[in-house]
Amino acid sequence: MISDIHNDFINFRKMLKKIEFTQKDTLYILGDVFDKGYRPMPVELYFEILKYENIYVIRGNHDNWLSQSIKAAVRNKKDEAYSDSYYLIKERLVEMDMLNLADWIDSMPLQVVVEVEDVKYLLAHAQTEAPVYPKDEEYFLMGDFDKNFYQNGIPGFVSVIGHITTDFLRTWLNEKQKYPCEIWKNKQGNVYSIDCGNGIRKANADCCRLACMRLNDRKYYYV
Repeated sequence: MISDIHNDFINFRKMLKKIEFTQKDTLYILGDVFDKGYRPMPVELYFEILKYENIYVIRGNHDNWLSQSIKAAVRNKKDEAYSDSYYLIKERLVEMDMLNLADWIDSMPLQVVVEVEDVKYLLAHAQTEAPVYPKDEEYFLMGDFDKNFYQNGIPGFVSVIGHITTDFLRTWLNEKQKYPCEIWKNKQGNVYSIDCGNGIRKANADCCRLACMRLNDRKYYYV
């Protein structure tokens, strides 16, 4: 699991190398491929992800905003960007390729259920919900800041999410921070948050980084 790459093509490539990603593996990106980021390279990142048939992307709010920006500009001739990646992509891609990108984003699921070694996982960008109680799109993209979710999770599942940086999350939950930009989990071990602030990474940052969690053994990786 990787979340909130935020245009960081360079560190995404580094992460793939660090985890020794091969065709035998399956990688889920939990949203926010685009927007923000230090040294943003959205086009390179987009085509890098498309190289792999075993990488699956769940839609995040920033991805959604990019799709909306593209469709408003190309189809409705309204050059009003809801996404800071839009203008970078506009410089590089023709209209048809931009629409293909928007369609790719729109095809991304809001939540995925996977089972690894008899454990059922719910994967979403901001917040998960039991599949029998589907929420609206905004819930999965933005969450509703429900502390009960972070403390107790969804019965019968382990949830893995991004969206809120783990630094902010620990502060909001009044938890002590030995090293804030680490993957967070609740006391029950059934909610993991893996956005470790890569979207706000700065040059020579000591904290913000891209995180990856392996479900088979709950091992963490950082770049």
